Amino acid sequence: MLAGALFVLWGYLEEGEAPPYREAIADVLSFLVPALFLVGLVGLYGRCRRRVGRLGGAGLMLGSFGAGLGSVKSLADFSFWYTFVGGKGLLLYLVGDWLFWLLTGLTLIGLSALKTRALRDWGVLALAMGFCGWAYFVTDSGGILERRSVHILSGLVFSLGWVVWGLALRRR
Repeated sequence: MLAGALFVLWGYLEEGEAPPYREAIADVLSFLVPALFLVGLVGLYGRCRRRVGRLGGAGLMLGSFGAGLGSVKSLADFSFWYTFVGGKGLLLYLVGDWLFWLLTGLTLIGLSALKTRALRDWGVLALAMGFCGWAYFVTDSGGILERRSVHILSGLVFSLGWVVWGLALRRR
């Protein structure tokens, strides 16, 4: 639940020129939010590990990798990575982006759930979060389809999906 709420706050704090205290909070959130996404994925794994199938298992692994990568990248200076891949093309840039892996994982979990029907509502939620996350990802400023209003709306829905995910995990 907290991951979704903090994701919105993080996006707000990263907007434009920010005073140092806002930058410091955004730096903490850049570690905390992916770590909390990882907690949500681990919670789903604990709830559904025997029912996800291979595709869902791959999705859980990729999503967890992405969330973990996001937290690790917030602690270390990876500016050399962006310098290295800067002229190498979009594919190499995406491989180093933690959100790319997280969204790929969520999408695979959702597709697996549609195929196996084992996860019921979890899979539909994961697929919806994946699609909203992809809309958020590609409409970011400097993104493939830069659209500010779509970016904000899809980010809010993506965040709400994590809140619902947390509530559902807590309830069960």
